[in-house]
Amino acid sequence: MRQVYTYRSIAALENHPRFNEIVRCPQITATGDLLKAMKQRYPQITALEDIHAIQKGLITDWESPDIAFQQFVNISRVIRTLPVEAGEETIHGSFIKNKIPVLNAIRLLVEANVTPEDLIPTNIEEKLFKRVWEKLELEDYSFVDLRVGLDDYLENPKAFRSALRHVAPSMAAGTVILHGFYFITPIQERLFDMMERCGIR
Repeated sequence: MRQVYTYRSIAALENHPRFNEIVRCPQITATGDLLKAMKQRYPQITALEDIHAIQKGLITDWESPDIAFQQFVNISRVIRTLPVEAGEETIHGSFIKNKIPVLNAIRLLVEANVTPEDLIPTNIEEKLFKRVWEKLELEDYSFVDLRVGLDDYLENPKAFRSALRHVAPSMAAGTVILHGFYFITPIQERLFDMMERCGIR
């Protein structure tokens, strides 16, 4: 079960009533900058990692700039060559001009374990978005690869724990403290859920 402790600043953390307990636990920061600040302020915390480094280690291909670039190339082609139905001309033009936001929306939905089949369009924009997404997944297997990889971790907690131990050895057991997470992205929530399933608090 997750618990929330609040403190006003990094410097104020040492005044927290449970500080001595907290510093003995592995820590994950929301950003690289926070990681550096924590290391500088609290050298006694020896097990400290950035969530983005953990993500890259666990889902290497998905986090790769090469994969993101190839996805952009593929979605550009899909949008450009998709047959336009009556009434979609203006929306299609908007999709052409906004390929990156469209791709980011698809990536976010895939990270949240949503599939094109889950989307029930209620307007022309959503209908076209779903058609683009479906065609993109037929031509770019990186989306399916992420789903399969995360499903494998979910079905095999031992494999996930082993991968986590390889990426961030100190995070693979006990209680982990999170810092600076004003929001948790879908992919982070799934990874934290898998950690909890492995008995990591």
